[in-house]
Amino acid sequence: QSLPGEEMIAVVGLNAHIGVWESAEAWLRRLFGVECATAPAPKPEQWGIEQRDELRGYFLEKLELPVGKFKIPPKEMEESLPQQLLMLKVAAGAIADAKMNLSNEAALRTGVFTGIGLDFNSTNFSYRWKIAARAKTWAQKLGLNLNEDEMQAWITALRDAFCPPLTANRTVGALGGIVASRIAREFKIGGAGITISSEENSGLQALNAAVRLLQAETID
Repeated sequence: QSLPGEEMIAVVGLNAHIGVWESAEAWLRRLFGVECATAPAPKPEQWGIEQRDELRGYFLEKLELPVGKFKIPPKEMEESLPQQLLMLKVAAGAIADAKMNLSNEAALRTGVFTGIGLDFNSTNFSYRWKIAARAKTWAQKLGLNLNEDEMQAWITALRDAFCPPLTANRTVGALGGIVASRIAREFKIGGAGITISSEENSGLQALNAAVRLLQAETID
């Protein structure tokens, strides 16, 4: 809703990927009761949520993208967290739904505004470093009599079982703040690219920022 004197802004394209529903149409069908599919049941490793169904939300069981769908090398795609790839997929669907022709001139007057939450997997690699300090205590409690070489091999196995090692691709692929830049790069968009993280308010804040720049005619 615009304030007096402000230009109304139209939404001309939509897309969504929420849980098992991989399009805006599928989600609307679920929302209005046309489709009865439900979210997957909690898994044992999802600690503390098995008794809190209202907090569980809708989890993604998998995210599939064909190799070559976006201009991202396969190894980089493999080591990135799903957040950036999911946003690329959803943005592509929204652009297609809007039937946008992002020519060079139009792209320069187009912006990308995303609201994003923290993916906790972006920090879990730090625990790989802490495992070495605790491994000897764990070995004693488990009754393991390991020599130095065996201990190092066990530490390496524990680290790899917990999460992949930190690489350049994983570092970049875990940064939520570059999601808007990923989209701008993929679709050659030259206007403002802004990622806003404000907990549950992130999406509304991103939408508000986009509307203000449209009303100011900074972007089209």
